[in-house]
Amino acid sequence: MTAEIIRTVLVVILLTAILTGAITVTLAVFRRRFPADPRINDNDSIGIYLVIVSATYGVFLAFVTYALWGQRNQAQQFIETEAAELNFLFHVSRGFPEPTRSQLLQLIRTYNNNIISLEWPAMVHSELKFLYGRNPAIDTIIDILTRFIPSTDTERTLREQALEVAEKVYIARRMRLLSARSSIGLYVWLVIIIGAIVNVVPTLFLRVRHFTYQFVAKFCLVALLLLVILTIRDLDNPFRGSWRVQPEAYILNNQRMDAVLSESQEGSTPLIPPLTSPK
Repeated sequence: MTAEIIRTVLVVILLTAILTGAITVTLAVFRRRFPADPRINDNDSIGIYLVIVSATYGVFLAFVTYALWGQRNQAQQFIETEAAELNFLFHVSRGFPEPTRSQLLQLIRTYNNNIISLEWPAMVHSELKFLYGRNPAIDTIIDILTRFIPSTDTERTLREQALEVAEKVYIARRMRLLSARSSIGLYVWLVIIIGAIVNVVPTLFLRVRHFTYQFVAKFCLVALLLLVILTIRDLDNPFRGSWRVQPEAYILNNQRMDAVLSESQEGSTPLIPPLTSPK
């Protein structure tokens, strides 16, 4: 995280220096070709224009940033929901009789591990085409639960509960993949870039006595615009960037599931036996 922040700061400084240098050269050429008339001062009208344009552009950037941050929090909520439902489904499956119990536990563990090792890198790089098809693990879990024939009322209740939780996991996965595909789109990016240009170019017409002040002001303006644009780019995909969503919930699930499965295989702590109907 620290390396990414340092790299971002260096990129902002480099781009700011390049853009400010280009603007300064343009300003020098512009002033040489169109010398100022001391009888005319357009700074007031240009200032009013800049206030209006800057306020409109600032509101637009604030709205985009707020929307992207909301998408990031929504993606986090989908992940927390899916991980919690998976953990609950794992514990509910421990109440089924063998061999259904072992099949479900292994499949849930495989599904959770695939999220970390396969699906998460694909979401980071927006390679989602192969993820939209059938998911073998969750589909097999639902098939096993559907084919399971309960012999008691308790098993029937357990099966219905497991099917309900499996459906929630299926929906949460779908929403997680959709959140990884979300983007502000080309049109919004065009508005952001054009808006930045519209805010910077008119400052060439401002006439000030001290050229150093104008250079420093343009440097700060360009740096601020770059920081905002890079922040929007950072938030565009909730699964990458400085504020990216992390898979800690699934990693914690893996640790819990591995502990339960290892204990059951070693025989130190038996799995929860199938529930029986109360007398």
